[in-house]
Amino acid sequence: DESTETICSGSSRFVLLVCSLAVPLLNSFKMVFIYVGTYTQVEGHVPDGKGEGVVTLQYDPETGTLEKTGVLACGTNPTFLTLNSAGTVAYIVNECDEGGEVIAAKINKETGVMQKLNAVPNNMKGACHVTLDKTEQNVVVAGYVSGTTGVWRINDDGSLAQQPASFITHADTGKIPVAGTNPDRQEANHAHQVYVSPSNNFVYVPDLGADCVIQFGFNAATGELTFKGKIDAAPGAGPRHLVFHPNGKFMYILNELFCTVAVCSVDSETGEGKIVQTLTTLPEGVPVGRNGQSFSAAIRISADGKFLYASNRGFDTITIYSVDSESGNIKFAAHVPTGFDVKELPVAKWPPIHTPRDFILFGEERALIANQDSHQIVSFARDAKTGMLTQQKVLEVFSPVCLAVGSA
Repeated sequence: DESTETICSGSSRFVLLVCSLAVPLLNSFKMVFIYVGTYTQVEGHVPDGKGEGVVTLQYDPETGTLEKTGVLACGTNPTFLTLNSAGTVAYIVNECDEGGEVIAAKINKETGVMQKLNAVPNNMKGACHVTLDKTEQNVVVAGYVSGTTGVWRINDDGSLAQQPASFITHADTGKIPVAGTNPDRQEANHAHQVYVSPSNNFVYVPDLGADCVIQFGFNAATGELTFKGKIDAAPGAGPRHLVFHPNGKFMYILNELFCTVAVCSVDSETGEGKIVQTLTTLPEGVPVGRNGQSFSAAIRISADGKFLYASNRGFDTITIYSVDSESGNIKFAAHVPTGFDVKELPVAKWPPIHTPRDFILFGEERALIANQDSHQIVSFARDAKTGMLTQQKVLEVFSPVCLAVGSA
């Protein structure tokens, strides 16, 4: 059923945002629980923040419909979260300047209900991203405002150790620039994401303020981080997020301020990277940088490595690229509007109307894209041969930021 309909739950109306890597195709399109991080208050970049916490949704990939089934209150701005591979524990961060925590929450796989295990101070300002290492013994967190990266060990019951195993303030290393060329956005270090390498030997951190992706050596047995080097972006580009190709040979860096994707070849032994190609996410003529009318947000790659996707806030679209798996190079394929029932490509404007943040690819055939400011999550069918996205349905969820996939 490719028809459209609005799904609401009770008297409340919600919207969500999406974060996560591509996940395997769901067998026979079983119902799935989706967990949504939200902004609970107004921020400079969130003009209508009014989320309730981490929202639980039930998603039917066959029809594209979603339904709200619960919410876990987690303090101020529980924006980003990640789940372990079993789908039994979630790790959540508060994106706020004071009193923020890293939260462990147990999940009932049958009902989708979340319950707090414990919470520990994150010692950061603006914790904005969280991930697990491959052993699932460590939680890694990025602090945007404080320009910090931290690691917390996981106890046997899934709860978090009280103190971080490693905590690095980028400005204190003496090896990372402390500011960039854009005084409005790059006045200091701004860690925006934490990404564990396929080998589990490195953690990469895009630092928007320093115009580089930092490479830390990573000891999974202890949680220790050690500075190894950096991949420099163009001055003023503002690296925000990255993703690896499934073959592990290439990294794709999304630069928020310039709205570009930098293709980077990576040495699997040393973890060192070299940029080999850079393409825009926008049509010709759209202003970027200090006077920009659009800013990039999230980047994902399909499970087969054939298509790359990036979201644009302001231009309010997803940019699709085809990928050459041998060279790693990308080629523009299409722009797809993210606003529900929007038929034509929008005019880029800031502040945006929809503000697509994160999104999820479900194997070969499905995608979910979330619009922060129009409070929408839009489900899409995906053509595995062309990479194209076709809208299915929409659900309203307040101030969504990140979406994680639970059990099927």
